[in-house]
Amino acid sequence: AESLLSLLESHLADACVALGWFQDARAALQAEVAAKLSNPRKDLEQVREIEQALEREIPQDLGHEERWTARAAISDEARLRVARARWAAGKPPSAFVYQAPFIHARTFLFAADGFLKALEALSEELRSSESLKACLRQLRDDLPQLRDVRNTAHHPEDRVRGLGKHGKSFTLSPIATRAIVAPTGGVLVTSSLEGDRYGCTLADGRFGQVEVNERSLDALAGAMQAAINGLPWSGPPRSWPST
Repeated sequence: AESLLSLLESHLADACVALGWFQDARAALQAEVAAKLSNPRKDLEQVREIEQALEREIPQDLGHEERWTARAAISDEARLRVARARWAAGKPPSAFVYQAPFIHARTFLFAADGFLKALEALSEELRSSESLKACLRQLRDDLPQLRDVRNTAHHPEDRVRGLGKHGKSFTLSPIATRAIVAPTGGVLVTSSLEGDRYGCTLADGRFGQVEVNERSLDALAGAMQAAINGLPWSGPPRSWPST
């Protein structure tokens, strides 16, 4: 039991750290978008300046098709030079900034699901504990779609092929959220974020979401404390984390 409680602590710590990373990544993405909106033509102007400089180096005796090919290569080279200058200045690619919140949201999901599995194992080991059964039911009520969303986050290769549990096919259900409206179904979602809600198509074709925020973290912490309170103890109290 103590080993499983230690495992619960570890998963809870992972969830705490992942939530902090997720919130920082969302703030960085918002700053990135704001910067682009404040000066949308900055990169385009830099690219055009480099293009013009490279175009002056094109030999004048090239044929029409060769000149077109050279200009197409120049356009790609100019964009790459601007991007490399951004990277050298310590600014990551915009695609990475966009992806970071998704990565940390999934890390939170995996930690929360690991916590749930450890709590299930503890309840199984101590079958006579009604308090453990109660806090397990409460956590499942607080995060009803956690397991299903985590499964898709771990197996997107099945969902994009239209496969659910045990390789069975599914029918896509209607979706109605702030960002996705598909009243007749037919929309497959492998990974989405609406604010702090991470969502995806589940193994049965429905769309599910889990909140990546303090409320979900509080549900884990509450289950941890309830599990501890429901067991007999001796000795002095202990706070966690200690520092």
